[in-house]
Amino acid sequence: MKKIAEEHTTSLWADDAVFMLGDIYENRLPDKEKAKVYYQKIITDYAGSLWINEARKRFRLLRGDKDTSS
Repeated sequence: MKKIAEEHTTSLWADDAVFMLGDIYENRLPDKEKAKVYYQKIITDYAGSLWINEARKRFRLLRGDKDTSS
């Protein structure tokens, strides 16, 4: 996944790989900061991704925003 996210940024599956990396760092590895980096990458680099809304929500939660509904 990491190779896809880093070396194949225009691949059809790149946004999936980036989101999955964020999820892995958030939920399986104790690195919330790294998870935020990957979720932010979805927001900034893959604006048309199906994952954009979920990435925004998770990024805001990890950042500590009180209102994550929008």
